[in-house]
Amino acid sequence: MKVLFDTNVLTAAFVPQHPNHGVCRPWFQRAKVGELQGYVSLHTVAELYSVLTKLPLAEKITPTTAQGIILSSLEGFVKVRLDLADYVAAIEVVTQYGLVSGAVFDAVIAQAGLKVGVDRILTFNVRDFERLGDEVRGLMEVPIAPNTP
Repeated sequence: MKVLFDTNVLTAAFVPQHPNHGVCRPWFQRAKVGELQGYVSLHTVAELYSVLTKLPLAEKITPTTAQGIILSSLEGFVKVRLDLADYVAAIEVVTQYGLVSGAVFDAVIAQAGLKVGVDRILTFNVRDFERLGDEVRGLMEVPIAPNTP
């Protein structure tokens, strides 16, 4: 199964103090051991750096540490690079649905998943992605703990 990981899922997987760590870490581990193929948009890589370095943790994640986490943790994941046509497609979607502001970033991440034909987009922001149309809506999955129905 090909799974595109959204920023919020990777953040939770990497940060033990995160409330969703226990749910997300097993998904991440499954990708690391090859039980599923993990995909990540290059936009998510940049967004992940931003999020990790601004988390309100007792011990802040430094830029150097964030870089190390990202580089080492995402080894083995397919990094999806978008070209101009992909960005145009993402902007067409948000324009079609009258979406503004940061919705374009969700559209860019969704476009990465569509480009490589993922089976699932793993995110906690299902509503943000669902508004991007039926094709994207059919890919959404919220991480649940292993052995949870």
